[in-house]
Amino acid sequence: MNKQELCQLCLNELSYIEDEREKLSVTNIICDYLEKQNIWDRSKVDFQAINETLNHIVDQIKQDVPIQYILGEAPFMQWMFSVNKNVLIPRPETEELFNYAIRSLSSTIESLKVLDIGTGSGCLAVSWKKSRMKDIVTGMDISSEALQVAAQNSRTLNVEVEWVQADFLQETNGLGGYDVWISNPPYIGVHEFEKMGTNVLQHEPTLALFSPIPEDAISFYRTIAEKASLFLPEGAQLFLELNEFFASEIQSLFDRRVYNSGSIIKDLQGKDRILHLRKSL
Repeated sequence: MNKQELCQLCLNELSYIEDEREKLSVTNIICDYLEKQNIWDRSKVDFQAINETLNHIVDQIKQDVPIQYILGEAPFMQWMFSVNKNVLIPRPETEELFNYAIRSLSSTIESLKVLDIGTGSGCLAVSWKKSRMKDIVTGMDISSEALQVAAQNSRTLNVEVEWVQADFLQETNGLGGYDVWISNPPYIGVHEFEKMGTNVLQHEPTLALFSPIPEDAISFYRTIAEKASLFLPEGAQLFLELNEFFASEIQSLFDRRVYNSGSIIKDLQGKDRILHLRKSL
């Protein structure tokens, strides 16, 4: 059995999926995963093991479990991250946030202190450290289970990141002295619930997805704005992933007298996705 035959087997098992792009995407993810397993050997293929594994995966997909949770991994940038139900699945929009931030600092050669707020799987913090080895990176999350996943990812990818368990909404200690804050905060409001798929609503962590105040989609941003004004030093920068429906409102939370530059950047879909701010000197 070669990869083409394996992919065809997957396609047959996923024939119930009507969306062809989704079907092909899931098929490719499964095939890549199966190729890495011990059940696959060019000289001797364990067909029974392949079929059993594939049937288990398909059964989980039919129950709306995200494929990334089934396989226990998800790509972010050029790296593979461990994920489970305790962490948000990394999204392409967050890759865009990361890319923009790293590009913005490309001319900065000195070591920076960076705080990733709501780190989850650690995809932002770990990728940052992989890309800017001199920087001192901290990942903060309220969930100890999420931090276990993040720590595993930093070990797997061989980087040193400080992990801090704290509720950013309540925390006042240890927030000062950073040159950069970066965050993909929980920003789904109640008005967006009906647009969410069951695979997201039933399986991804509520704390990582939904605004702490469901009726106020930008409530977490309010806290970021308040604490940034108190704890961020002059010249520090913020990179925030945005709720596309409230980009202008989020930007207005940050006092223009305190931040001498601020811009909203669109993602590849043309949606307002990134807020970049620099605190005035």
